[in-house]
Amino acid sequence: MSATVRRLRKAKNLTQEELAKKARVTQGYVAQIEAGSIKELGGKVALRLADALGVPVTELLESAKRMTKDETRHMDNNQEIARRLLEQAFELWVGPEIERRQAAGLLPDGFVPFAAQIIMNVDASTAVRLNEELSGRLRVKTISAIDKGDIVRFNDILEIESMELSARDPNAAHITLISHRDRWWIGFDFHYNAARTADVLDVALEFLETAQEALRAGRLRAFADTFFSALELLAKTWLLRFPYRGYLEYLGGVHHGTVKNEFNEMSEKTKHVDDEYLTVFNRFNKIRDKARYSIAPIPITTDSAERDLGIALSFLAHLRETLPPRRKPDTQV
Repeated sequence: MSATVRRLRKAKNLTQEELAKKARVTQGYVAQIEAGSIKELGGKVALRLADALGVPVTELLESAKRMTKDETRHMDNNQEIARRLLEQAFELWVGPEIERRQAAGLLPDGFVPFAAQIIMNVDASTAVRLNEELSGRLRVKTISAIDKGDIVRFNDILEIESMELSARDPNAAHITLISHRDRWWIGFDFHYNAARTADVLDVALEFLETAQEALRAGRLRAFADTFFSALELLAKTWLLRFPYRGYLEYLGGVHHGTVKNEFNEMSEKTKHVDDEYLTVFNRFNKIRDKARYSIAPIPITTDSAERDLGIALSFLAHLRETLPPRRKPDTQV
């Protein structure tokens, strides 16, 4: 699929940024597709990309299937993805940024980068940082023991393990490149909206706790209404990690059906949502109006409500565990 999208984009003389605007996704997302780090597309995204590229959507979906089959025969696929990602990062962001700064007299002609960082936000232009401008916290293995408070220099580092962004970039995804021991280390995190996600999770927890209180009091209708609000907030939280500008509108409130349809479609495509949670979410999507607006009996018992509440709390815990950390902006690489 990566080669297909790249070929079709170039055939239409589109840059990645132009294609991203036409398909209503971020440039970083298009770059991930073309680098091969995204294997499957959601139905709506595939339709928008196909429309922007002027081809039937089946052409993209069939190329994705072929890619999946081919990959089973290549054990070095991760290295190939890393190579493509490195090339794309320099071609699309690092190289042009160096040229722009050199033209403005901000960098010497012979400038050689030893580190670069691409910061991608859903609601802002992509930013490129060079060398000492990198921001965040590296997790490394050192050659010898380092005491707390000691300065860690590049020569002290045996191996780079990971990079975490700080609160300076609360909602960004990133690609970080560091030249170390004669090769480029590549770190990336394509989870978007970390800070926004954390805020929505806090609100979801409030509704879950309120639903639990209603359940303890035997108020099953109040439980159903409040519990569905919590379920919907958790669904929004999960969707926010994807690089679609439209999902930011969910923070201001959208129709229940919109969230339901998008959540079901994306979870089906990615297979990252537990079936139990999907079942509970869809069931309470139907129960909620009956509980609030009708005097007819609702299909809830205390035992079933307690079981459903446990499933929701487990999903919330999973979302918290997978939330990218955003430390205080006190550390620069």
